[in-house]
Amino acid sequence: MTTTIKFEKITKDILDSFVLNSHEKIIYVILKSFEKAPRGIRVSLQYLQDRTGIKSKMTLIKHLDRLQSLGLIVRHKPSSNETSVYYLSSSNRQSLLTKQRNYRASLKKGMKLRWNVKKNNVDNVIALSTNKSSIE
Repeated sequence: MTTTIKFEKITKDILDSFVLNSHEKIIYVILKSFEKAPRGIRVSLQYLQDRTGIKSKMTLIKHLDRLQSLGLIVRHKPSSNETSVYYLSSSNRQSLLTKQRNYRASLKKGMKLRWNVKKNNVDNVIALSTNKSSIE
């Protein structure tokens, strides 16, 4: 019985980097292993947590944000209920970064609205119509 051993080509700069910590290197290697997948690199946060041993989702997101800020990956979330798509080398990197920033800003705005509603003990938010017929 023969077992197949699979290897991933990683540049020596990534492995020898003093800028990246061990978790960030492992995350990069895992994402790199999906680079030739037919639908692109679509890996859930739960999968990355299981493979890396990172227990906190926020810690994992912090490491992904750091990889993105260093320019090693680009993360794009098509919608709130879909898995993120990751790009390791992308020609349209700037447009993807802008989409991700806008998506996060919209999430943040929604969180502020929910927080204000809870803070003011308001159970329901009712939008008032600005039609003249409804005002009179």
